[in-house]
Amino acid sequence: MSSILKYKPRGFRGQSYMTDLPKPNYNAIIEYAKDPNNELDIQYRGDYINIYYLGGSLLKLRGKGSIEFDAHYYYPPSKEFPISYIEALAHNDFRSKISKIKKLSQLSEENLMKKRQEAITIIKRIVSERDNVVNRLRSAKAESVSQILSEMKGVMKNWKECKSRNAIDERTVQHYISLFNKENAADSDFIVIDLEYALSENAGYCIPTHQKNPNEKQPRIDIIAIEKKTGQLYVLELKYGERSLENEAGLWEHYVDYTKSVGADDKCKSFLIDINFLVNAQKKDGTLSDKVTLIETKPKFGFIFKPEKSNDEYNAFRNVLEKHPDLSAIMTIFLPLEENYDYPNATTHLLKKP
Repeated sequence: MSSILKYKPRGFRGQSYMTDLPKPNYNAIIEYAKDPNNELDIQYRGDYINIYYLGGSLLKLRGKGSIEFDAHYYYPPSKEFPISYIEALAHNDFRSKISKIKKLSQLSEENLMKKRQEAITIIKRIVSERDNVVNRLRSAKAESVSQILSEMKGVMKNWKECKSRNAIDERTVQHYISLFNKENAADSDFIVIDLEYALSENAGYCIPTHQKNPNEKQPRIDIIAIEKKTGQLYVLELKYGERSLENEAGLWEHYVDYTKSVGADDKCKSFLIDINFLVNAQKKDGTLSDKVTLIETKPKFGFIFKPEKSNDEYNAFRNVLEKHPDLSAIMTIFLPLEENYDYPNATTHLLKKP
């Protein structure tokens, strides 16, 4: 399929997929990630699986036994000496790299070499720590996998807390919407099956070149979900807080992008083929059951709005929609305010059809 279409649809798996990772370990990783108590979200990409935590990538499973865990998580974010500086200084061609960083290029030769040695030491340390935990995960007995994944979550959580204390962004909200709207979520009307779905330039449902600006990228769909009762597919645009409304025209642009791509009569069929491919991959891993059905009709577009600071933000969103008659008729799910993201509540993230 991918060789004909020149791209790899979500859920694609080549012959070498995970061949070096023992099957019991792979199954144990998937089972741990499926448990809602562990707050992990499995997302299927072009030729790999991405497991998310707190809105960021915890783990990638791809290719011939490749397990990817970002070494950066072992380095607390620093404004004075960020990881981008460290990577530039530790690079073999460091002089070329630092020439683009004013703070480093102005250092004396003596101080530059001290900083370079410091950077090399840091890179060696964090890569060593990353390699150690990945090798342990690959070679562990299946029953030990959960303990190692819990340890990796702790490393990532510490990093995220250092990066943005008390700051909740749209990706984090998106993460919890996905977590709390799975097939087994009895009070949800939807099953979230994908996040951040980037349309490929080679897909039959992308926006044609003549219909977009030269430097404009293909759309990225925030959330793809299936309505439980009907099997209807939805593409959903998430807006979090009043700040997300600063570009009012952006709401209209999202809808127009939908009409030119996955919502176009002559394109939606090929999109549904790829979504079926994704759904079948999820069923194979047991992240979806065979009971889940997807009807072969054009996907519907909708908005999700979640306030960040107060319920007054609902009116601001409604006011923007009312400026465009076509938008005011679109399904919009208004989620309640979350009081404490240290302990996110399922009921404030449930997708209920209006």
